[in-house]
Parts: sequence; structure tokens; C-alpha cells
Amino acid sequence: MKKFVKSKGVMVSSIISLLLSLIVLATVSMAWLSMNTNTNSNGMKLNVEVTPNLIINSNSSTLQSRIGPTESDFSVTFSNLATSVTPATHSTDYTSHSTGLKCLTKSDMGDVNPSTGLKNSGSFAFANAVSGTNFVDFTVYIASTGEAMNNMDLNAAFSAIPNAPSISGDGTYKDDTLKASSIDFYVTSVSSGNYKGTINVAGFSASANDYTTALTSVNLLSNGTIPLNSSSYITVIMRCYVDGALLKSDGQAFINTAKIDVGDITLNVTFTATEHS
Repeated sequence: MKKFVKSKGVMVSSIISLLLSLIVLATVSMAWLSMNTNTNSNGMKLNVEVTPNLIINSNSSTLQSRIGPTESDFSVTFSNLATSVTPATHSTDYTSHSTGLKCLTKSDMGDVNPSTGLKNSGSFAFANAVSGTNFVDFTVYIASTGEAMNNMDLNAAFSAIPNAPSISGDGTYKDDTLKASSIDFYVTSVSSGNYKGTINVAGFSASANDYTTALTSVNLLSNGTIPLNSSSYITVIMRCYVDGALLKSDGQAFINTAKIDVGDITLNVTFTATEHS
């Protein structure tokens, strides 16, 4: 009987060890694309505002009907739009990635270093990013009031960067997620010809993926006309995502896990119209 009890104890211990090994293996192999961070949070929030010489709205008909701007014509707020996303990164290959964003394929899930967020060897294979999974779109309409403005530049930039939300046990996770939060800007529609650039909260150049190169604003219109709101408007699509490939230092990405919690993160964007020089 004693021998049986001892054998049973060894068997239970072995099973527990096996389960722990499997859990560790799964955590390491899934890396960029699968880790879940469970938190109680509100969804991502996006505040968008314009300088006083412009008006903005999320509804084109409402924008065109405005006569004499009020305080509500200078800003738009999008609330609780997503609590989690799977990381993506910008793609210049619109033939393969029609959304302008690409994400990791399942074949690469087992070859990501969970410490750096980078591939252990070779290069990644990418799939087309998916709306609602990898990114969320916000569309705004911008115009002038009183009269059309000619020879103007229209730029977009992050403003009033907030501190990362504090979530117990996350360490720097939320701060890195905030800094990798990115927006691709398109004018009129999403296509290769209408892509105007990318900004991220870290203020790094995403196209160069160079943490030593600063990029804090995007030019949407150069020496052009900002129309009178009653006749027309400029359509701007903001494609928001967390850039899984953005480097924060040599050999280290901001993001090294998957299912990124973006709850309680607030992004603030300002559109500025200035005379072209």
C-alpha cells in the first residue's frame, strides 16, 4: 500500500511538472500574436481638435450645415472604441496588404523572441491586417468657415501626450503600448496614393523605424485649398493601431507580446492650418 501511495504521488508531481512546462512553452512560442492581458478598463479614446481657422465634424452633412462656428465645431471625441488589438505595422505593399497595415502570420508565431519582440532568425512573413482586430478607423471632415482658404498647409500631430495608464503588475507594459500607439493618415480614402504618413506617440520615424530619427507631424495638404464648409470639405481617415515592429532601442521593440490592451489610453490629435511659405 505504501509503495502505491508513493507511486501515485510521483505520478501527480510529474503531471504538474508537465503542465507547467507546456504553459511555459506556449507562452514563449505564441509571443507577439497571442498573449492576453486581462484588465478592467474602458476602451481607447481619441480626441481630435482643430485650430480656430478650421471646423471639424465626424458627420459631413452636419459639417456642411454649420453657419458660424461654436465651441463644438473645433473638436471631436471618439470614445470606448477598442479595448484590445493585435499589433500590426505599416506596409508600403498595398497589393499584398490592401489595408496599408500588415501583421504576423501564424507561421512566425513560434520564432519571436519574447524578450525583444524581434524574430530570432530570418525575416517575418506578413498577412493583411484586419479592421477591428489590428486597427480601428476614425474619419473626420475638415473645412473652413466664412470663405475658402487658398495656399494653405494642413498638418496633423499628437498633442497633450498623456501619461500611460497605471495598471498593477504591468510594469512598463502600458507605457510601451502607449508609445507604440500609431496613426496612419489618409486623405479622401485609404489607398497608396492617398497615404500621407504615420505618427506614433514615441515621436519616432516609423518609415525608417529609427529611434534616433524624430517625426512628430504629418503633412496632409501642401499649398492647397481648404474649402468653405458649405460647398465641400477634406476627408481624413485616421487608422489607429499599435506598431509591433517599432523599435525603442537597438534590437528592442516596444511590443514583444500579442493581444495588446489599449483600454484607458487616450490619444490627442490636433489639425493645424497655416499659410504655405
